[in-house]
Amino acid sequence: LIGLAIGAPMTAGIFIVARKLANKEAVEFSDFFLGFEHITQLVLGNIVMAIFVCIGFLLLLLPGFYLAIAYGFVYMIIVFEYMECMIAMDVCSNVITKNWWNFLLMALVYVGIMLLGAIALGVGLLVAFPTIYCISYAAYEDIMGVPDETMMDKIDEIGQEIKPEEFDEKF
Repeated sequence: LIGLAIGAPMTAGIFIVARKLANKEAVEFSDFFLGFEHITQLVLGNIVMAIFVCIGFLLLLLPGFYLAIAYGFVYMIIVFEYMECMIAMDVCSNVITKNWWNFLLMALVYVGIMLLGAIALGVGLLVAFPTIYCISYAAYEDIMGVPDETMMDKIDEIGQEIKPEEFDEKF
């Protein structure tokens, strides 16, 4: 139970740090704990996903595998899109279902990375898990898109495009 309560926010924190690294932002150790700001929806989502996946495995193995892969972006959707868990699960399964075979292949690559990490006396898992989380975030960013630039970034960009000698002519 403690793993269900702490695992989801900590995983979300890793994705938050991955986003900061992708955006070349400064990262602090406390950033790994930012997932706890969404603890209710993350834990609820974690419990509901676990129930659905377990039921899927009990019915047949295939529905369990399908659901385990189809909910791959739920934590990121909850945190980055500010959605409730059930809506995030629906959005996630719809997005991943459209490219399900690619995600199955990605899951198989994850298994390979984890096996290589385990072969290295388990120490390789210290590299394998962060690698998997970063790959997952990169896939999420590629599919869902990156957030819009802030207004200040747009203003700075506009300011760089206008040459000082053109300013008087335009304004």
